[in-house]
Amino acid sequence: MAQFIPSLEIISKFRVQPTEGECSLLRFLERSLDDTFEVYFNPFLNGDRPDVVIMRRGGGVLIIEVKDWDLAAYELDEKKHWHLKYPQNDKEAHAYIKSPIDQVLKYKENLYNLHVEKLLETNIKNPKLWGVVTCGVYFHNATQTQISKLLINPYKDNKGYQKFIRNIELIGCDNLDVSSFNQILAKHYILSDRPSCLFSDWLYESIRRLLLPPLHLQTQGRFISRYNGYLKRQNPQMLMYSKKQDELIFDDKKRKEWRIKGVVGSGKTTLMAAKAVQSYKELIEQGVTHPKILILTYNITLKNFIHDKIQQVQEQFEWSSFTILNYHQFINAQLNNLGIDFRKEDDETLDAFFARYYDNYSLFSERKEDTERFDVIFIDEIQDYKRVWMDIIKDNFLIEQGTYPQGGYYLLGDVKQNIYNRGISKKDVVTNVLGVNTLETCFRSDMKIKDLALGFQQAYFDGKYEIDSTLTSDQDSLFVGQNLQQGYLNYIPLQGKYPIQSVFNIIEGNIQNRVNNVSINDITVLGVEFEFLKLFETYYRYKTGRRTTTMFETYELMYLQGIRESLGFAPSKLKADLISLIKREKDRNPDKAERQLATLFTLFEMYVRFPSEFKTRLETTCNEFQCTFNDFMAIMLRNKNIILDFRKSVFSANYDFIRNNKKFNFWMNTGNIKISSIHSFKGWESDTVFLILQEHMDGDPSFDELLYTGITRTISNLVVINLGNKEYHENMKRLIDAYK
Repeated sequence: MAQFIPSLEIISKFRVQPTEGECSLLRFLERSLDDTFEVYFNPFLNGDRPDVVIMRRGGGVLIIEVKDWDLAAYELDEKKHWHLKYPQNDKEAHAYIKSPIDQVLKYKENLYNLHVEKLLETNIKNPKLWGVVTCGVYFHNATQTQISKLLINPYKDNKGYQKFIRNIELIGCDNLDVSSFNQILAKHYILSDRPSCLFSDWLYESIRRLLLPPLHLQTQGRFISRYNGYLKRQNPQMLMYSKKQDELIFDDKKRKEWRIKGVVGSGKTTLMAAKAVQSYKELIEQGVTHPKILILTYNITLKNFIHDKIQQVQEQFEWSSFTILNYHQFINAQLNNLGIDFRKEDDETLDAFFARYYDNYSLFSERKEDTERFDVIFIDEIQDYKRVWMDIIKDNFLIEQGTYPQGGYYLLGDVKQNIYNRGISKKDVVTNVLGVNTLETCFRSDMKIKDLALGFQQAYFDGKYEIDSTLTSDQDSLFVGQNLQQGYLNYIPLQGKYPIQSVFNIIEGNIQNRVNNVSINDITVLGVEFEFLKLFETYYRYKTGRRTTTMFETYELMYLQGIRESLGFAPSKLKADLISLIKREKDRNPDKAERQLATLFTLFEMYVRFPSEFKTRLETTCNEFQCTFNDFMAIMLRNKNIILDFRKSVFSANYDFIRNNKKFNFWMNTGNIKISSIHSFKGWESDTVFLILQEHMDGDPSFDELLYTGITRTISNLVVINLGNKEYHENMKRLIDAYK
């Protein structure tokens, strides 16, 4: 019998029981699959909740969405959108019904694009990996004939749709027999005599860790004691929560909601992680068998920072109880789980689309009975949230008992990092929690960056926000520094629009000389413009030979996407000539040739921009790829206009799916230098930060907050490199000179 996770016995005790169709499918799988198969029912996938996932080591994965629908009640329009055939009222006539095919494909897409680290990049390099995960829809109340009548037969002349639908397994109630189901598994090599060369052990283990999160043991954490003033005075180096942190984490008053704001370096995220684990423990003690704790951010990348902070808590808990997501991904997952169709109309503005789904309170309030409920909800970086988002989350996803919330609702943030210009009132964020608690202990009080942050507040936020007065004293003034503080501050103005070489020399010089005792792993380069960051990343990587960790697409990935014929702008003749040049025209697998072309295009890009610095590197790479520099350049010059058009297409394409994947799977301890936008790094911190100050973009009312956010990402060392920003030059120079 297959391994069921959770077991069938535990499933039978769920508060919300499986539907008739789900029960029927589970009973069939119990009878038909052997113990080499794993069957996951309703697993938690970072917000996604597919009905059934079947996996076999060395085989592959099958995700199945189960519908107990009467297909006679539905029809598809010309765009294949689902509608009720006989709506009973206006609400039903305008219902958002998501295609179950789109629904299950979204689970697969998120598996590749978000949930499994390195899977998207690996799939870009080898598109055949897309086939190791198969999607299916089981219609419990429909036969194969009825399914074909609605979803296949009307579109026999549509070759594109027929090709698409062949990759989706549409399963009727009369297909639940061993022979038919084994044919489905064999068709996708999930059931095979030979292990799949694509579904490798690392991919199997990566997906399994996602489907079956491990138990966090008490010995895995970093011990931090509860607050004890006497012990702290005796041993100042002892890891201990502050008095205020202790009061809020262990909370003798048992408050069901609070809001926190804190000074620079006050440990808001540390507090939240400890409070989340403490909430888990209290729920277990109250008899809740599987607590559900939701932690929301705005910044995608903070998910893993919060995960790291929870990992440090020295307690035993189940990771599967914690869902950590940014707001938009959470809403996307909930809409998909609810089967609500969400798509941008052709003539719809982006603002209108966002208002229709992410800002639409009634969309969720009308489905309160069906929304997933959480025992405790935390929202970090609350200053990034619109008020309506807070109400959507609190009113529709927090568990209720009668008219009062049973669980906890906790908010944390710093209004001075209001980089999205959300509404404020009386110098503070507008929230749906009354009152505010302030963390006044700065754990970076011996660092120069603390004084610089305060000086920046006084220079730019006076009159707009409350200044962190607890960090200063009466004798402090705007430009009076405390020279005894630790850390390194510097300010370097540069001329020119994109002086890449100068920025590189400054950063590399500081690494080699001033901060050479700091590990590369603890160094981060922050900026605003992605185009500059992408160019600098490529320059830095090829000049030093070091790997980097980024939250955006690299030139190689961009060109690789462009080279793929399926994207529609690959220059086929040029591609064929180059593949012939590197002697790979007879390769059975074109993926390696395409990856080599992406490298050549990237190095050609760098050679055109910096000929004296990259000619030798391009020559060496040509030799490695069995061609000469002169032959390669002859083809490129002969196709100059084609290459210009191709490059324009590559650099103007949308790579949000790559950026989201990079952000979703960003970790600090990669051993590499980090290169990121300030927006993406918001909430994280790094020992040493090189902050690229570029010109203030017109129409950005929150540039002060953005710059402040960038400055406060550092723990010890900060170097601000000004690329021609005259507006901030004098103040930034005076500030940093005062505190350095």
